Amino acid sequence: MTALPRRRMLGPWTATALVVGNVIGAGVFLLPASLAACGSASTVAWVLTATGALLLALVFARLGRAYPGTGGPYADARKGDR
Repeated sequence: MTALPRRRMLGPWTATALVVGNVIGAGVFLLPASLAACGSASTVAWVLTATGALLLALVFARLGRAYPGTGGPYADARKGDR
């Protein structure tokens, strides 16, 4: 006798991950299209945007190391008020 396949459902974490992935993915693919109107300067603008994203990632990485715990940017801002 073969077992019936289990019905798989999306939970809140999986659904949130799908939405976040779609937003990030859309930004990666839509940025060159929005910069295309700038002509050849779009390459420079794309490099500047990528540099800004990397610097922002480094800031969040250092904050995460300095203030371990949950809460993300909100918790970091609250700790900065003290």
